[in-house]
Amino acid sequence: HIHHVLQRAGFRRETIIFSILALSLAINLLGIGLQAADCPEVLQFALFFGLYYLYAYNIRHAWKLSRWLRQQSAD
Repeated sequence: HIHHVLQRAGFRRETIIFSILALSLAINLLGIGLQAADCPEVLQFALFFGLYYLYAYNIRHAWKLSRWLRQQSAD
């Protein structure tokens, strides 16, 4: 789960909750915007699949993501 990756990267609980909610809101607004703009469903599906692939890849390689996030928060 993504919250475990963020915990291991050293983020506080409040920051994790806010980050997950913000990401969820952004993805939902993107979907609503694409639907309102009459974007072809095949393009919407491809975008959804691409975002899901990024999520699944990062969860599968959570140790890399956690290390990268730790380095970014240290800067």
